[in-house]
Amino acid sequence: MKRLMALFLFLGCVRSPSDSLLYILLLQIRSGKITLNGQDIKGAYKTALVEVYPLTQEGDCDLGNLLAKDYTDKYGKYSISYPPTGSLVCVKVKP
Repeated sequence: MKRLMALFLFLGCVRSPSDSLLYILLLQIRSGKITLNGQDIKGAYKTALVEVYPLTQEGDCDLGNLLAKDYTDKYGKYSISYPPTGSLVCVKVKP
């Protein structure tokens, strides 16, 4: 419901009809992802695998439900996007 209201508000503010499709697509892409930035332990792991999992009710990683995966850069930093879950997530960094 919030997305629909934001979309109607956004459409009312758009001045150029040719740009409206681009703005709608950008709004949908931004509202559908969460980006997590970080660095592994003091940059010790270069090109390490980073995985994001939702947490279960017990506080464990739900390893059967991978939300996203990516790799760290040569400095151990990562930026990973995943769909919103509405709850906490678990981030695993594997060398």
